[in-house]
Amino acid sequence: QLNAQWFLYTGGLMKTTRPFCKARNGKFFRREEVESWGGEDWDGRMAGTDSKTIFVTRGGYNCQHAILPVSEAVVPNRFK
Repeated sequence: QLNAQWFLYTGGLMKTTRPFCKARNGKFFRREEVESWGGEDWDGRMAGTDSKTIFVTRGGYNCQHAILPVSEAVVPNRFK
């Protein structure tokens, strides 16, 4: 609804953090990249995860991370 184009994958790391989440934690991504994850496969991925539901299902079962919309103004240049 916000039509955000940039997102922050956040939530920290735990002993049980999956590689999918570990690789993304604390990083910024364009909408298209986040949507592309819906077509990937990884351990713990929830059934029905696609380009639209990835924003809710995130890293899968018991994922403690969030994909937060952010203003482009807060995105460091190295991610652009």
